[in-house]
Amino acid sequence: MNSAAEPKSSLLSRAPGLHVIRIMSQPEQKIRGAVIVACVLLVTMAIVFRAFADRVQHVPLVLSEPLSEFPLEIVDWSGTDEPISEQLLAVAGNDDYLHRYYRHAGQSGWVNLYIAFTGTPGKLLGHRPEVCYVAAGYVQQDNQPGTFKTSGGRDVAFTMNEFYRPGKGSPPIHVMHYYLLDDQLIVHERGFSGLKFRKPNLNRDKGRYAAQVRFSGPDPELVQQAAADLSDQIIAFFLNNK
Repeated sequence: MNSAAEPKSSLLSRAPGLHVIRIMSQPEQKIRGAVIVACVLLVTMAIVFRAFADRVQHVPLVLSEPLSEFPLEIVDWSGTDEPISEQLLAVAGNDDYLHRYYRHAGQSGWVNLYIAFTGTPGKLLGHRPEVCYVAAGYVQQDNQPGTFKTSGGRDVAFTMNEFYRPGKGSPPIHVMHYYLLDDQLIVHERGFSGLKFRKPNLNRDKGRYAAQVRFSGPDPELVQQAAADLSDQIIAFFLNNK
């Protein structure tokens, strides 16, 4: 028999159902407190920044000449504007837009031209045809990259999508699009997917913008012809509109 008395801490640790609570030292308490304060500050700053960003993003970047002034008559093409509902405009969140149907004097059929412009390029993410048409009930049937030559000889890379609406009996819609990012032609929204393109354009810098240029219609050859005939004027419109 061991006559030496066991320490109370040892006896407590053996007691069934009894948990020993460890008391943190004063330095540990200070460190824990500092970590909690830092986390609270970070969360608060994130909430304030988000609220501030949402507020300033609603101030549009205004072009010197609005897109509604883009020519209705170009070469053999004649255009007619088609308004977009306020509900869709609110969802898109563009600073300016153009939605117009063009018809060629020597051919039947039509081509829709849609241009979405914003001073905060990141706002165009999620509004590409593959998303918008599918959300409207279309099914994507094809997606092909390509390059066309404008009437002025400029090579422009684009993406061509084909969509159809199940059960409607209507012909497929062919949609080709490209982007202008800070006066540079790009073919994919990955070019402005970074964090810096999501920040609001606080200085209202007209050199910092993105525009999606979209041609669509049931006749893919007419769609590409419209893109070739109209794109030089579209590009010049942005380059000279500062």
